[in-house]
Formats: sequence, C-alpha cells, structure tokens
Amino acid sequence: MWFTYFLVYYHSVLNFNTTYAGVLLLIGQVADGVCTPLVGYESDRSTGCGWYSRRKSWHLVGTVCVIFSFPFIFNPCLACSSSTPQWASLMYFAPFIVIFQFGWAATQISHLSLIPELDRKST
Repeated sequence: MWFTYFLVYYHSVLNFNTTYAGVLLLIGQVADGVCTPLVGYESDRSTGCGWYSRRKSWHLVGTVCVIFSFPFIFNPCLACSSSTPQWASLMYFAPFIVIFQFGWAATQISHLSLIPELDRKST
C-alpha cells in the first residue's frame, strides 16, 4: 500500500521523472520478491536472539529496519541540491527502499508465522 503514495510523492512532490519513480518502485518490488522467501526460510531455521524467540527476533529486526529507512524514503535527498541529476538521487533512495522492503518482509513474515506457532503451543 505504501507504494501508492510513493509514486505520487516522488512524481508530484520531488519532481522525479516518471521513469525514475517507476525504477525505484521496481527496485522495491524486486527486493520484496527476493527478501520475503529468504526471510521466511531463515526465520524458520533461526533460534532467536538471547531470550527473544526466533519470530520476535525477526520482528524486532524488521521493525528497526522500517523505522530507520522510512523517513529517508519520504523526505528529500539530504545530500542533493537542485542541480543534482535524478540518477544520483535514484542511487541515494534505492538502498533505503531495499532496507525498507527487507524490514517489511521480516516484520510481516514473522508476525504472520507467529500465529500458527502460538496455536501449536496451546494444544
């Protein structure tokens, strides 16, 4: 859902070319497509971190990634000026989008996989 506002923000507010805004969206969707199965696989096999269970550990890592990256995605480029080419701005935003997508996948997968695990313990 966030990517609906993403396109409007990058095109209308940051004045990105529609092609560059679309490329950033594509980078995010590809990152999500790669991260989601990898996070699911790793969260099933990990043991957790300290006294935190494996699902809660992945949820915490994902939440930290989302909290860290989201402000950078929806704010103007910190190192850019009006004369900065858009491809340089694209290179600035791309890593934050990948970190966000990894964090979103980690949070969502660990959250949804916690439900059957809790039910298994009650029976």
